[in-house]
Amino acid sequence: MNQILVPGQNLIDPAYQLGLYLVAISIILAGFILGIGKALGSRKMQSWGIEELTQAIINAALLGALVSISVVLSQLADSLVGTQPAFENCSYPNFPLFIQTTLCAQDNILSIIYQSVSKLTLASYQLGSLSTLTIKFNVVDSLPLFSLRYISENFALVAKDFLSCATILETQKQFLFFIASSGFSIFLPIGLLLRMFFMTRKVGGAILAGAIGFYIFYPLFLLSLTLNEKNIENVFSSFSKEIDSLILSSSPFPQVDWNKEQEVLNLFFNSLGSNPTLASKTSSVLSLSSQFLGIIQLHSYIFVLVNISCSLIFIYQLASVLGSELNLQLFENL
Repeated sequence: MNQILVPGQNLIDPAYQLGLYLVAISIILAGFILGIGKALGSRKMQSWGIEELTQAIINAALLGALVSISVVLSQLADSLVGTQPAFENCSYPNFPLFIQTTLCAQDNILSIIYQSVSKLTLASYQLGSLSTLTIKFNVVDSLPLFSLRYISENFALVAKDFLSCATILETQKQFLFFIASSGFSIFLPIGLLLRMFFMTRKVGGAILAGAIGFYIFYPLFLLSLTLNEKNIENVFSSFSKEIDSLILSSSPFPQVDWNKEQEVLNLFFNSLGSNPTLASKTSSVLSLSSQFLGIIQLHSYIFVLVNISCSLIFIYQLASVLGSELNLQLFENL
């Protein structure tokens, strides 16, 4: 197994290195303010220096806690994923294992959706073409397969719904990729920097909570909801088998020798007569497409909302702690 890069294990990681610089600068500034207050005999400046020194120490503790939390949660994610990669042909190097697995799970669902859209589009095209075929009996024109037009339109609508789900899942994947690749390294130092100052302490705490929540808990919540995709794969396998059979059954019609009238009539009546091949197969595909679409919508709507809600609740609660005025009462006698 490839070595897993866990933020905090590598001390030269830009986010943590910059965070350490900010903590060191805040301690130096707080000590400088405290020293000036002592020299000038200003109790107000001394109190300000003590408060800022306390918050600088808290920032250092928070930075150390982030390292420990990252390692512990990465080990927890390893236990959820297992010892072997869940997706052999998918890799996101330099990401923690749980984020790699989450991104690969999203890729797998998106690949299934795009394959389904391709099959539905082809079936819609073929059935739509068949619905316009006309047989002329002297002065009477007949459209024996006209009802396939409604099936074709239904397939097109289902394909559109699949693409709507894919758009949501793709947006979620790109957001997670941004957070994992650069968002955490950007927002963690910004949160620490803003938390150094009294007026922006709550904003800094909120940004810190967001960085932790979206980098660690957001993919973990998502992974726990989408870890088992066997149901999707099983339904897709049945759906793919049925729609491939329907496409194969409807494909000979455009290849008919239209100069042989009896051959054309035989194809029509064999399809619509005692053995209604197209009718039974379109009915089966419609049933499976409805079931399949319901499962995909569960992942793209319900699971996404649950994941965002849980993450925001965690971030809100954590922000109230990180943005508060914590007082360790370590320097009351200075």
